[in-house]
Amino acid sequence: MDNVTQKTIPYNVLNYDNYTVYHLHSDYSNANGYADSCSKFKEYIKLAKKQNMKALAFSEHGNCYDWIKKKQECDKAGIKYIHGVEMYLCTELQDDDRGGHIGLYARNWDGVLEINKLLSVSTLKGKLEDKSDRHMYHNPRISLEELMSTSDNVIITSACLASPLNKWDTAERREAFQTLVKWMVKNKHRCFLEIQYHNCENQKIYNKKMYFYSKKTGIPLIAGTDTHSSSPYKAECRKILQKYKDSFYGEEDEFDLTWKTYEELIAAFKAQNCLPEEVYMEAIRNTNVLADMVEEFTLDKAFKYPTLYGDNVREQWKQLIYTNFDEKCRNGKLKLPSKILKECNEYFSEHPITPTDESEREIYENYKENLEWANTHTDAEIIEQYKKKIIEEFKVMCKLGMESFMMFMSELISWAKDNDIPCGTGRGSVCGSMIAFITNITDVDPMVWNTVFSRFCNEDRISLGDIDVDFAGEDREKVYAYIIKRFTPEKTAYIAAFSTLQDRGCIDVLAGGLGYKDLDKVMEIKNKFDEYFSRYSKIVQEEVNTEELVENGETETGSISFDNHKVYMLHIAQEKQRKQLDVIKKSYDKLIAENQDLFYYLNGLKDTIVAKGTHPSGIIGSPITLADNIGLFYKDGDSEMPVSICAMKAVDSLNYVKFDILGLKTVGIIKDACKYAGIPYPKSYELNWNDPKVWHNMITAQQGVFQFEGDYAFSLLKDFKPNTINHMSMVNAALRPSGKSYRDRMIAGEHNDNPSKEIDDLLASNNGYLIFQEDTIKFLTDICGFTGSAADTTRRAIGKKDKELLKQQLPKILEGYCSHSSQPRVKAEEEAKQFVQIVQDSSEYQFGYNHSTAYSMNGYECVWLRTYYTIEFVAAYLNRAENKDDTNYGVELARMNDIKIKPIQFGKSMDEYAIERETNSIYKGIASIKYCNSIIAKELLEVSKQKKYTSFIDLLDDIAKTSVNNRQLNILTGLDFFSEFGKNKKLLQIIKLYNGIKMKPEGAKSPKTILPSLRTCSQIKKDKLESYAEYGLTEYLVKKYAGKETAKQYSQIDNVGLLNEMANRIADESMSIMEQVRFEKEYLEYVTYVNPKMADYYYIVVDYKTYKDETKPYMTLRNIKTGEETKTRIKQSKIYKQQPFGEFSILKIEGFTMDFKKKLINGQWTSTDEQEPILEEYEVIKKQ
Repeated sequence: MDNVTQKTIPYNVLNYDNYTVYHLHSDYSNANGYADSCSKFKEYIKLAKKQNMKALAFSEHGNCYDWIKKKQECDKAGIKYIHGVEMYLCTELQDDDRGGHIGLYARNWDGVLEINKLLSVSTLKGKLEDKSDRHMYHNPRISLEELMSTSDNVIITSACLASPLNKWDTAERREAFQTLVKWMVKNKHRCFLEIQYHNCENQKIYNKKMYFYSKKTGIPLIAGTDTHSSSPYKAECRKILQKYKDSFYGEEDEFDLTWKTYEELIAAFKAQNCLPEEVYMEAIRNTNVLADMVEEFTLDKAFKYPTLYGDNVREQWKQLIYTNFDEKCRNGKLKLPSKILKECNEYFSEHPITPTDESEREIYENYKENLEWANTHTDAEIIEQYKKKIIEEFKVMCKLGMESFMMFMSELISWAKDNDIPCGTGRGSVCGSMIAFITNITDVDPMVWNTVFSRFCNEDRISLGDIDVDFAGEDREKVYAYIIKRFTPEKTAYIAAFSTLQDRGCIDVLAGGLGYKDLDKVMEIKNKFDEYFSRYSKIVQEEVNTEELVENGETETGSISFDNHKVYMLHIAQEKQRKQLDVIKKSYDKLIAENQDLFYYLNGLKDTIVAKGTHPSGIIGSPITLADNIGLFYKDGDSEMPVSICAMKAVDSLNYVKFDILGLKTVGIIKDACKYAGIPYPKSYELNWNDPKVWHNMITAQQGVFQFEGDYAFSLLKDFKPNTINHMSMVNAALRPSGKSYRDRMIAGEHNDNPSKEIDDLLASNNGYLIFQEDTIKFLTDICGFTGSAADTTRRAIGKKDKELLKQQLPKILEGYCSHSSQPRVKAEEEAKQFVQIVQDSSEYQFGYNHSTAYSMNGYECVWLRTYYTIEFVAAYLNRAENKDDTNYGVELARMNDIKIKPIQFGKSMDEYAIERETNSIYKGIASIKYCNSIIAKELLEVSKQKKYTSFIDLLDDIAKTSVNNRQLNILTGLDFFSEFGKNKKLLQIIKLYNGIKMKPEGAKSPKTILPSLRTCSQIKKDKLESYAEYGLTEYLVKKYAGKETAKQYSQIDNVGLLNEMANRIADESMSIMEQVRFEKEYLEYVTYVNPKMADYYYIVVDYKTYKDETKPYMTLRNIKTGEETKTRIKQSKIYKQQPFGEFSILKIEGFTMDFKKKLINGQWTSTDEQEPILEEYEVIKKQ
C-alpha cells in the first residue's frame, strides 16, 4: 500500500522578490531535551502566508516530530511543505562525539521515506560491544557513511556554525573533513553551502570560507536564517526557558534568531558587510531554488487495516464467524426463546406472586415481558434475525476492508483467554457489532442489549473505526508484546505524546528564568492560581463536554484552560454558572495583570513543548513499514520500543489502525475475585441480569460499583433504584456535564413527554428522555427510514452543527417521518421539526449507549461478585487499592459484611491480602502498607520459617540479612507485626538500640552519631557514656559486658548480651491511643485500633475536614471501645468555638442528634427522607 500519491506541481519561485525559510526551529526542537524555541509551527506558517511565501521547511534538531500535522497545516495555507531536519552527523558511530549539524531535505516522497528511516535509526543506542551500531550518544546521530549513502532524493545543506565543515576542519579530523567535501562536490547537484547573516566574527569567517569553497567547487551557496523564534517577544521567552533549564549554546545565544522578512534578511546581510551583495543575493535566491527542487506529495488517507492472513482472508473470516456462531447456538450463548423460557420458568417458580417491593415488582414485570416474548417467537426465527445482522455487518466491513483487522482482534482476545488474561466486557462503539460479539471481541450481544452497529462503522464513515479493549494493568505489556510479535516491530509502534508547559508550570519557569527573588510571593501567586483553577475546572467539568469540543475542533485538547473561556461560555446554558465562571476568569485575569513583572511572558511560554513521551494506551499495527512511512524514535534507544514521531491526532488523520489497550482496575478486581473464588471470569450469557439480590445489593453500598463509587454518583444511583442495565446507563449519562438539563427530573422518576407517540415509544426504555447518541440514530433509522450509514452521518452533522449538511438532510427527515406517521402531514412535519430541534439542543451531551452498556455490565458484574462471593471480592478490591480512598472503601465494605481484617502478623502475613474463610477474615497484606512492598513481605515470610525465635534481637539479626530497611522495620513494628515479641513501644526502643541513632544537625553536611549501634559497635568511649544514659546505657552495663577496659574506652563488647539485658529492662508498653491511631492513619491509611476496656462514650477523631466555615467541621469519629465509626458534622459555630478540637482529638460523647439531610435539587437545597447524625454536645478530653 502506498502512503502517498506522488505529484509534481512545477511553479517558478526564482523570479519573485521573496525567499524560502528552510532552516527553521519550532518548539518541537525542545522534545529531545533542549530549550530551542517557544514558537509554535503554526505561527511560522501564518507568517509565511502573510508574507506571500510559496514554501516552508522545518528543520528541527534531530527530529521531524509531528511532521504530518505540519504538512497538513501548510496544505491548508496553500504553502508547499518541505520535509526537513537538522541532523547530527558524526564521523563514526563509535566516536564519543555528539555530532555536528547537517541539513537534510526531502526532494520528493521517496526522500521523505529516506529521511524518516535515517531519523528512526539515529535514535538507537545499539547492542554491539564495539559500539559500531551506537547511533544515540546524547543526540540522535547518523554517521558520515550513512550520509554519503543517501540518494538524490535528499537535498543537503551544510547548516550553521556547528556544521562539520566548521567543526571538522582541524588537523585531527582533516581526513573526515576532506571526505565530506569531496562527497559534496560529487553531489553538488543536490548540495548547498549555507551562509548566515549573524553579525559576529566567527560567522563572518565561516561565510567567507563557504564562499571560497563555493567558488572552488561549484557547490552553490544558500542563505540560512537558523530561525528559532517567530518574534522578538518569543525570542525573549526562549531566553527565559534557556535560563530556567540552564541550557545555553555559546555565542549563538547572542544571535538574532527571529523570523525575517525578505527585506529584513537582505538588510541583515548588508549590515554584516561580509560578502559582496551579488553573492548573498544569489544565496537568498537559492532558497527558492531549493524549494523549486522539491516535488509536492499528497498524504494517503486510505484505511490502513492490517493484512496478516493472506489473499483468502475473507473466506477465513467467514469461516470463523460461521464456526463461532454455530458454537454459540449449540451452547446456549444467544438470546433464543427456549433459553429465555427456561429462565422465566425458574424465576416464576420461585416468585409465584407479584412482589410488593417496588423495585422487585419492576423486575417481576421484566420477566413477564421476557416470557411473553419467548412465547411469541421461535428459536429458528430469532436465529434468522442474528444471521441477518451478521450478513449486513459482513457486507459493510468487507466494503471497508476490515476483514483482517476483525480477524486479528478475535485472535488477540482468544490468545489472551488462552493465556489467562481476561478482558473487559467491551468498550466503545464496537459493542454495537454482532460480528464482534460472535467472534468474542466483545461480550455484548446487540440482540440482547439493542446496541447500534452504525455507531461503530458504516459505509460512509471517513474516519477509521478502531477497537478499545480493557485489561488488568499488569497484563497490558503482555498484550503489547503479542501485537508487536504478530505484526513485526517494523509495522508496529507506540504513539508519541508531547508534554507542554501549562499555567502553573509556567510560573516556575518564569520565576526561575527571570531570576525572581521573592519566592514567597511566587508561592502566594501559585496558591491563588490553584484556587482559581480548581473552582474554574469544577464548573467546566460539570457543565461542558470537553471531549466534544475537541471532536468538533473548538479546542485543541480536552484539558481545561482559561484560554478557552469564550468557548466554554458558549456551551454553558445556566446563567448562574456562566456568571460564576466569568467571575473566576476575571479574578485570574486580575492576578495576571497585578503581577506583570512575572506574567508578561506567560502567553509566550504557555503550551511550549518541553518533552516527549508515549501515549498511555495506543499502539499502531500497520500493513506498511513505519520507520519510513511515519518515522520512529526508539524509547531509551531500545529497538524493541518503537514510538511514532507523530502524535495521536496525526496518526488518526491518516487512518492507521491503533490498538487502544487500556488498563482498567475493575477488570483486575473481577479477575482476582474470580481467581480467589475458583470460578471463571463471568460471561454475559452466563449471568442473570435480572437478579433481585444483585440489584438490591447494588444500592446498599457504593464500594465496587464501577462508575458509581463517588458519593454524588452513588447518591443518584441509589435514588433512581435501578433494576436494568439501561437504568445504570441512564444514570451514568445523567452524571455527565449537560445531563443537568434533565438529571433531577429523570432521577425523580418523572416521565418526559415528546412531540408524538412514535417518539415516546422509541424512548420508552429511557422514560421519554433523549439521552444517547444511538437514540438519534434509531430515530433516523426506525422512524425516518434512513440507512444506518446515513443516520450516523446525519447525527454527526447535528452534533457538529453542520448547517449545510443538516439543511440537505432535513427534507429527508421530514419525508421519512411523515410517511411513518399516522398524523396529517402538516402536524407530522411540525412534530419532526420539534424533535430535530430537541436533538440539536441535546447533541452536546448525548452519551454513547454502546459504550455505556458495556461499562454498566462491568458494574453489575462487580456487584454480582460482591453479592455471591463477598469475601473474595473484598480481598480483590483491597489488593487493587490505588490510594487511601480505595483502601478506606475496602475496609468499610469488609466492615459492612462482617468480614474481619486481621492485622499483619509475623509468620502469617503475605504480600497481598489473604482470605481465611473459616473465620470470615482477611489478613492484611504487607505490600499494601505505605513504603512497604512484595519483596520484603516474601523475605519476612521466609525468615519466619527458618526457626522458632526466642528473642527479638535474634530475629533482628536475620532481618538485617534481608532488604528490609530501617523505616520499613519501624513501620511494621509500630503496626504490631512483631507482637509475639512484645508491645510496639518497647520493640521500637529495642530497634533504636540495635541500629543506633544518627541525626543531621542543621547546616551540617553529614549526620552525627547520637547513639552507636549496640549490635555492631566493638568499643564504647567513656566520655560519651553520659550522653547515652537517657537511652538506658549505663557504665555499669557497659562494664559488665566489656571484655577489655582502658582509661578512655571499653572494648570487646558482648553485644548480644548487652542488648538482651537492656531490652529486658525496657517497660513492655504500647503507644498511646493518639500515637497509635495517628501511626495507623499514616501507614495503613485507615484505623484498626480498639480498646475494649474503655467506656463506650469515648471517641477519637480519625478524619477531619472543613470547607467554607472552619467552625463547622465534618468528621469521622471512631468509638474507641467498639471500633464503630460515625460520620457526623457540627452545624452551629458557637458549639465548636466553645470547645475547639482537631484530628486525633479524644472526645466524650453521650449521643448524637438526628437531622434530615438536604440535597441540591433544581438549584435549591431540599430536605430528604434520609437522616444524618449531628454533633451538638461533647467534651474534649485530649487534643493534639
